[in-house]
Amino acid sequence: MKDYSQYGETKLIAEIVKLLERSGFVVPRVAVEFGAGDGYHLSNIRGLMEAGWTGFQYDWEPKGLAVVLRNITVDNVNQVVPMACGVLSIDVDGNDYWLWRALLWAPCIVVIEFNPTLSGNKTIFYDPYHRWAGDDYFGASFGALVGLGTHKGYGLLYRTPCNLIFVRADLHPPPETVEVYEPIAEGWKLSGRAFQSLFLKPDPKIIEGWKNEKEN
Repeated sequence: MKDYSQYGETKLIAEIVKLLERSGFVVPRVAVEFGAGDGYHLSNIRGLMEAGWTGFQYDWEPKGLAVVLRNITVDNVNQVVPMACGVLSIDVDGNDYWLWRALLWAPCIVVIEFNPTLSGNKTIFYDPYHRWAGDDYFGASFGALVGLGTHKGYGLLYRTPCNLIFVRADLHPPPETVEVYEPIAEGWKLSGRAFQSLFLKPDPKIIEGWKNEKEN
C-alpha cells in the first residue's frame, strides 16, 4: 500500500485494521478526510482508497479534482460522515476539536491533528469561517483531544509528531502506554518510547478556549 501521509499514519491505520479484524470485527472499508488538500499530498486515506476503500475527501479550498469543495462545520459534519465509517481523518487547521465533538457517529478509527505548542486542555474558539493564518492559532492541545476521545469512548493508540490516532474502546482495549512514532535514521517507525495513555474517566472541566495573544 502506498503511503501518502506525512508521518506514516496510513501504515499505522492499516496495522490497526489488521489488529481489529484478527479479533473478528470487520472494519467498514469507508474513509473520510477533512482538510484533504489535493487528495494525495499528506493524505491519510489516499493509500486506503487506492487499496480499494471508498473514500470521501473534503476541503474548503481543494487543490485537486479528487477533493470535494465543502466547508465542514458542526452543522453539516453529520451529513458528510456516514454512520458506517471505518476511518475518519480530521486536519482542518482550526475547528478540529469541535468537528469531532459534534459528530454523532463513532468511526472505528479517528486520526486527528493536534497542536503541539499548546499545553493543558485548550482549543481555539469555534468559528465556522476560521482559516489558518500560518501561525500557532489552530486546533487543540493533546490533552483536550485525549479528554474528548475518552468522553466519546475512544482510546489513544498512536501519536505521531502532528496526529493522534484513536480507536474505539469497545473494539480494542485502551493500552496503558501509547507508542510514539518518530524519525530515526532509516525513516519513520515506532521508536519504542511510550507515554501514559491517559485513558481516564471523562474530565468534567470545560475545555479552555484559547486566543493568540501575540501582537501582529
